Amino acid sequence: MLMNKISFIGSGNVALHLSKALKKSACSIISVSSKNQEHAKELANLIGAKTCSISEIDPTIDLLIISVNDDAIMDVISDIPKGIKSIIHTSGAISMDVFKDRFENYGVFYPLQSFKKDREIDFSTIPILIESNNITFEKELIEFALMITKRVEVMNSESRKTLHLAAVFANNFVNLLATEAYEILERANIDGSLIRPLLEETILRLKDNHPKMMQTGPAMRKDIDVLKKHEELLKNNPNLQSLYLQLSKQIMKRYNG
Repeated sequence: MLMNKISFIGSGNVALHLSKALKKSACSIISVSSKNQEHAKELANLIGAKTCSISEIDPTIDLLIISVNDDAIMDVISDIPKGIKSIIHTSGAISMDVFKDRFENYGVFYPLQSFKKDREIDFSTIPILIESNNITFEKELIEFALMITKRVEVMNSESRKTLHLAAVFANNFVNLLATEAYEILERANIDGSLIRPLLEETILRLKDNHPKMMQTGPAMRKDIDVLKKHEELLKNNPNLQSLYLQLSKQIMKRYNG
């Protein structure tokens, strides 16, 4: 393997799942650095690594992976010791140009998935989007990614930002709407879990179908009476009422012109 000795900056959900996947693929995780020392120790113990400050990272490692919040990437870069040859970050929204003129080989290694600490994920199903400052390092990153996943694609920063935007709609906003659905029921003393089979079926339909073919509901049918009744039910929650009306208008515009 061209990149076997790996160090991480960051100890959050992405670092946790990615480092575990790499460990299973026989990579050696040398160190974990994080502003949260307790989390760093937990992760290091889990993957057989040591903890150290960023300035103490061994410069002879094959690859340094930055997996921190987007707004912290620039801060940690400034503390990285000289001699690090190859470096990547795991952000979907940040350009690889944050590394420009600082490192010989740099790029992006973006796993397109939502990670939670307490949920195991099959990394082999996760698309990984690769970007690099040179073709040699790109080939190395592709080979590196194929150790842990079946789907690797090269994608530039602008396209990746668009993909990240789509991911926010598909994951973050969908989860918010599911939360609102639960709370609508719970405020009416109705068991929120009653809606879970509907949510599961909604996701299952998307496995083999384009979402636009699966749309249902009163807005698509242009059932104005039902829409007005729902609007009335939400009169005491103007923010949610506004969201309901906006989404309903978007559905009607898409499917009814």
